[in-house]
Amino acid sequence: MKYPKKLLSLRGLQGGQFGSIDVTAVSDALIELDFGPDFDRLSPDAARSLVAALTRWLDQLPDVMPAPASMRELIVILEG
Repeated sequence: MKYPKKLLSLRGLQGGQFGSIDVTAVSDALIELDFGPDFDRLSPDAARSLVAALTRWLDQLPDVMPAPASMRELIVILEG
């Protein structure tokens, strides 16, 4: 894979100054989460922990759950 490679863009999120998150693979060893001008980098182990935590949370939700009205404008861009 060529780096950096943008994996996902989320726009129209609640909170924060910019309401966006970009997920970019910056190398084989790091994923970067960009929150406007701020960012955090995760190792593969940290990224796996984040995915596991989100999966546990999602697994406990009802199968069909309407998004709150304020989240219906969320824009998800998957880059491949």
